[in-house]
Amino acid sequence: MTATATEIDTATETATAAPGTAVRVRLPVNEDVTTRAYQFYAFPVSIIEAHDPAKVEWTLTNFIHLAYDQRPDTPVPMCFYLFDYTANPHLETLRTDAELMHELLGARLAAFAARQLAQGWYLYLNVDEQHIPRRYAFGRKRMSHDLLVHGFDAEAGTVDVLGYDETAAFRSVTIPAGALDTAFAEHRALGSGCRQFVLYRYRPRSTFAFDRGFVAGEIRTYLRSENPTAALRALREPWDRVYGLAVWDCLARELAAARAGEREYDHRSVRVLFEHSSLMLDRIRLLLADDPAAAEEATRAYRPVVRFCRSLGFAVLAAANAGDHSCLDRLTGEFAGVTDRHAAVLRALVGPDAP
Repeated sequence: MTATATEIDTATETATAAPGTAVRVRLPVNEDVTTRAYQFYAFPVSIIEAHDPAKVEWTLTNFIHLAYDQRPDTPVPMCFYLFDYTANPHLETLRTDAELMHELLGARLAAFAARQLAQGWYLYLNVDEQHIPRRYAFGRKRMSHDLLVHGFDAEAGTVDVLGYDETAAFRSVTIPAGALDTAFAEHRALGSGCRQFVLYRYRPRSTFAFDRGFVAGEIRTYLRSENPTAALRALREPWDRVYGLAVWDCLARELAAARAGEREYDHRSVRVLFEHSSLMLDRIRLLLADDPAAAEEATRAYRPVVRFCRSLGFAVLAAANAGDHSCLDRLTGEFAGVTDRHAAVLRALVGPDAP
């Protein structure tokens, strides 16, 4: 049922009939992408940063709003709010349903991926990671998880996939093409609600202007903890989440509950907070690019927030993996003060609301 190296080679030759076209393609990705707490938004940003690291304006116009889902069974408790993580001015996007692709492809995903990669298209989808080497669930348990296919080697019969590996490092690994086929085919039986099937292709001539007034307004909305989805009611009903600055208090309660043994630590939440603070530091620099003195003063005031958020991530790992709560106890005692500093710098940056 799985595609062989010969099948992939044949598919590749069909897709790359132009003379001199190689049977190996490895589209670039950035493994050190800032926004990687969740792979669904890490992948498109990784593609953009790999092609042109200078294209930061869209990223810094987004990833402002935090959202916290207080339902106890939610798979994504704390994350950035994005209306549509696939919509991006720097990427062409083709989006369909995995169930349809199962009907069309069966277990021939690798051959399909080879044809698309040869035309510059990355492939994003969910698979059963029990069959994906170098992943946590490999050979252990059935598990629906997402990955990005960004390369193939027809002669070796392999594909390159990006995502978190078995050591929890966000990196690209090379796996047998047949493993991808099996993981895709077996995912259908899991009954997962993750049925996305997305193709991305980089737009080399894309542009996006940074609108300081708009971004300042979004930061004000964030500081007021308003629901950013309310303005999009014509497209869908607003999400029931805690938003903006109030999310910091939600995270403080989450950490306290984990410390009391009432729930497990979730390293993704503190990773989101670090990403938010790191991007906010870059955003401050861009907002104040015309005033170097003000930019230096604001970044000096905000850097302790970024350092705190980075340290908090390491402290949660130490508490969860080694039972060492010493650093976490100290940092949670500083949490309220850092939250206040974070808000104060941003308020000074964007000023009061316009009348």
